[in-house]
Amino acid sequence: MAGGPPSAGSSDAPATREWSSGPAWHEFSAASPAEEELVLDRTARVARSGGEEIELTYREFELLDYLTSAPGRVYNRRQLMAAVWDRYDEEGGRTVDVHVLRLRRKLGRHAGRIVTVRNVGYKYQPPRRQ
Repeated sequence: MAGGPPSAGSSDAPATREWSSGPAWHEFSAASPAEEELVLDRTARVARSGGEEIELTYREFELLDYLTSAPGRVYNRRQLMAAVWDRYDEEGGRTVDVHVLRLRRKLGRHAGRIVTVRNVGYKYQPPRRQ
């Protein structure tokens, strides 16, 4: 995918991404996360907000990682089930909805970054530049 973030398996994929009022995502030193930002460390499989670790289940982390891999891109429930759960069935859409709900609760003030696109699915919307 041209212009997007490197794939998770590539050697130049950033181990950590930071979403802030700056660009949609960028690399940064693990020692310098901004206090108020949402940080996803793919190597350690940890999400942080304001320097505090957000306790996520395996699927919640996978879902957040997948949504943030292409900020602004809308994924339908079938795509999310296939990517995060490696399957899809008729109840699968509800599974996605429940996991998004739980993930939003855990993200607290960052919950609004996971946006519902009515009758379609979900997307990750990074904060806008001021």
